[in-house]
Amino acid sequence: MNNLADPSPSESLCRYDETRDDMECYVPATAKHVLDVGCAHGRFGMGLLKVRSDLEIWGIEPVAAGADVAAQRLTKVLNTTIEDAVPRLPEGYFDCITFNDVLEHLTDPWSVLSVLKPSMSPGAIVVASIPNIRYFKVIKELLQEADFRYAPYGVLDKTHLRFFTRKSMQRLFTESGYRVDRIDGIRRAAFPWKFGLLNLLCRNAFDDARYERFAIVASPVN
Repeated sequence: MNNLADPSPSESLCRYDETRDDMECYVPATAKHVLDVGCAHGRFGMGLLKVRSDLEIWGIEPVAAGADVAAQRLTKVLNTTIEDAVPRLPEGYFDCITFNDVLEHLTDPWSVLSVLKPSMSPGAIVVASIPNIRYFKVIKELLQEADFRYAPYGVLDKTHLRFFTRKSMQRLFTESGYRVDRIDGIRRAAFPWKFGLLNLLCRNAFDDARYERFAIVASPVN
C-alpha cells in the first residue's frame, strides 16, 4: 500500500500488529492460495494459518520492516507496492485476494483491482475491509465542530488517499469489473441518543453510519 510515510513507532502497533480476526470468516473454506495485499507484519495470515495450516499465503508489503517480519510468518512476501508486484504474480493462481484497510491508501484502487484479475483462479474472490467516511463520529465532527481532523489511524488516517461510503465502495468494485456478492458493516458502534433519535426520525436513513468499516466480498465479472 502506498503510504505517504513510514509509520511512527506509536502508529506501528495500530497498523502493523492488528490481527483482523473480524475478516478471517470471509476467506472461503475452499481457498488454497491467498494473497494478502498490505500484509504488514503478517498477523492476518497467521490467524488464518492457526486454523488452516494447509493454506499458502503470499503477502505484499512496501514497508521493509513489516515485510521482514511477515516473511517469517507467511509462505512468501514481496517487499514492494501492489502496483509493482502485479507483474511478478503467477497467473490464475490465487483463490482469494485480501485488502484489509488498504484500498483507501492507493492512488488508483480501480486500476489495481482491475489488473489483479488475471492472477485470480476461476471462482476466486476479493475480500476487502474499507473505512466508512459516513461513520457517525466523522459526521458529528463535521456538523458540530465544523472540522475534519486527520488522525494517526482510523477512518481519518492521515495516509488515506481515498475516502468511501457504503455506496461508493460498491461502485469502486463495479467500476473495476467486479460483482459485489456481500457487504457487511463491521465494528458497529452505538449511536449517542441525539443521533439515534435523528436516525429514527429519518426512518433509519443513517443506519450505515453505525459502522466504522464495511467488509466486502466481490467476484470478477468476465
